[in-house]
Amino acid sequence: SIRNDYTYQETAIVVGSRLYVLGEARIVDSQLAIAKPSDPNDPFLISVKSEEEMVSQRQQNTTTALVGAIAGSVLGLICLLVGLTGR
Repeated sequence: SIRNDYTYQETAIVVGSRLYVLGEARIVDSQLAIAKPSDPNDPFLISVKSEEEMVSQRQQNTTTALVGAIAGSVLGLICLLVGLTGR
């Protein structure tokens, strides 16, 4: 039998909350609207975090990934050297 595991998370944005929106502006029914960009490669984001918080989080994630990549490379090199020397 096929087992489908789904994780669903729902969040509400309180009316009046300040938002950071990155998308495409369009006129829809004579009103300005934010929409998904027509180019699927362009980003579309709506967040309750500020732009500064988003940038800071991205920088932290990048730093964490870089440290992990360096640590993994060093560990891999050590394992390779140990394997080559037969210890």
